[in-house]
Amino acid sequence: MFKIPQPVQRLFDSVPLKVYQDESKGISPEKLYSFSLENPINPLILGVYNTFEHGKYVLPTDPVSLFTLIILAKKNGFGLPDLNSESMSGITRIPFRGSPSNSLPILISDGSVRATENSEQIGKRIASNNINSEKVLIINEFVDTVLFDSWISCLLVEMLKPETFYQLFSISNELELYEIKKQIPEWNNFSVRHTSLFEHYQNGQYLQAFYVAQCDTFEAAIKRLKGYLTSSDQEGSIIKYKVAAFVIIFDHFLKETKMGEILSRFPEMITKSYAVLES
Repeated sequence: MFKIPQPVQRLFDSVPLKVYQDESKGISPEKLYSFSLENPINPLILGVYNTFEHGKYVLPTDPVSLFTLIILAKKNGFGLPDLNSESMSGITRIPFRGSPSNSLPILISDGSVRATENSEQIGKRIASNNINSEKVLIINEFVDTVLFDSWISCLLVEMLKPETFYQLFSISNELELYEIKKQIPEWNNFSVRHTSLFEHYQNGQYLQAFYVAQCDTFEAAIKRLKGYLTSSDQEGSIIKYKVAAFVIIFDHFLKETKMGEILSRFPEMITKSYAVLES
């Protein structure tokens, strides 16, 4: 079995991981987009829902996979994946059911899956290896809850076209759409942290009310976090990569939503977020 390279190991070895043998056809890479600069010593693949092209780069379509990729690529000098590089390491699309926890991203090494239990855990573990300042830890937790809740509530409440879900999660029919919508509230313990939203029979109205309030929270968060997009120190860079990932995904795929409309009021922040990819 291949060993995960030490620089990457330091980012992930505190995450509660389980090792699963690759017995599912869904784990087989559909197409590998290789890192563009340095390659890990041993093969390393990040499995994501779907990918899209931005300039010369191939990026994941959800914010958690995107900030995970950016952290891996930037912190270890791998370079973001592109269409032209050829190696055994990079990112690939995997059906969400290919993960034992029905959520992505996952790390794949030598035919086994190192699966993070949920996005909240991977965020906390990345922080524990890179952030010592209590202030930045609080900001990191703020990002992991407020921006993630904005993402989840937008997916649950907005009247998105099926094609948007197809783009985001690489699904192709109504059954898969139904299945992934059932999974979305479980991500990052959203349904656990907001139990009251799912306790009532007519939970739609509660979700709507939550979303209205969350839009205000999202706008306040954007104002508070925009300064981190120019951060150059190690601790602040983790916040920068996370914020940039959420901004990019909202801008690219959810521009017509209420969240996207709010974000459009901060064009400089959008520009700086895309600039993070080149920094």
